[in-house]
Amino acid sequence: MIALSPLEFRVLAAMAKNPGRLHGFADLRAAVWGHADSASISTLQAVIRRLRRKLAEAGAQVRIESVRGMGYRVSTSPGVGR
Repeated sequence: MIALSPLEFRVLAAMAKNPGRLHGFADLRAAVWGHADSASISTLQAVIRRLRRKLAEAGAQVRIESVRGMGYRVSTSPGVGR
């Protein structure tokens, strides 16, 4: 079990609904905060950084990939976390 803050959970849940899909910054901010301008990109980046750390520490087979200048993508890989 991974302990996530409510914000971390909302971000991960928004991306997990469509794994493999590119989630743009504005799309994620709108899905999580309700409006694309509600949070800064740096806030989203900090949440993603914490999520990556927690997922790695738990040995999860889920990876959050950055697509430079575009957003993020969630993928599952059998080799991740081993």
